[in-house]
Amino acid sequence: MHKFTSEKHALPLNSLTTAERVKQWIYWAESHDKDSPGFPDEALRRDSIYED
Repeated sequence: MHKFTSEKHALPLNSLTTAERVKQWIYWAESHDKDSPGFPDEALRRDSIYED
């Protein structure tokens, strides 16, 4: 499995298998601080996308 530390070292997505892309995405997601505040609940509601 490849572990990339920056985009300039990443391979083009079309040269990777689906499993390799999934592994890269999981690696990227796990690299973030688990204690970050994230999105508030109202930002994740479908109707909030269409509010003016």
